[in-house]
Amino acid sequence: LLAAVLRDLRRPDVDAHLQAALALDPNDPDALDVRGVVRGSAGDVAGARADLERADLLDGRSLARAYNLGTILLDALRPEEALPHLQAAASDPHAQ
Repeated sequence: LLAAVLRDLRRPDVDAHLQAALALDPNDPDALDVRGVVRGSAGDVAGARADLERADLLDGRSLARAYNLGTILLDALRPEEALPHLQAAASDPHAQ
């Protein structure tokens, strides 16, 4: 299922819809969050980080965003940068 979702995130129309949403509201944390994940799955670590960190500034710290950024950095072979984000995500008392 996750592979299918990631494959769908790489479709060109997803990027077009995100760009349209952000053109209407450049401060939409949900659109920034999704675009960050899309950018990360495409290997754009800097773009992903910028979007996810901006979404956090606008909407408050999100454990899901911390996890997403941590895994993006880990996939990019940047474990030292990933660790604080993954630790923040793991700090959720409801995490299993």
